[in-house]
Amino acid sequence: RHAIGRPVLRDAIVATEDRRFWRHFGVDPVGIAGAIRINLAEGRGPLEGHGGSTITQQVAKLLCLGNPYDPDSGMTEAEYEEDCRETTLARKIKEVPFALAMELKYSKEEILT
Repeated sequence: RHAIGRPVLRDAIVATEDRRFWRHFGVDPVGIAGAIRINLAEGRGPLEGHGGSTITQQVAKLLCLGNPYDPDSGMTEAEYEEDCRETTLARKIKEVPFALAMELKYSKEEILT
């Protein structure tokens, strides 16, 4: 069994990363808006610092990093690496359909493991 499957660790991750994890559908507009508000109040750009991504969005982004580079994709390898690590609003928008699809296909418990 994965370590994250242990209730104490699972609950700690949810509490620190995505406290509304059990209630949202993979994307948390309230969390994103709150992160933008905090970042702007602290004098940063809207997505610099607090990102507001849900655990599901973070998993979607990590899965991008796990996919091998495809030379037939039309992207250079450097563009692929940059796209996977991008922290812009455009990148966050790209994560949305993947996060929504994950929530439809997998249970919350499966997403955490």
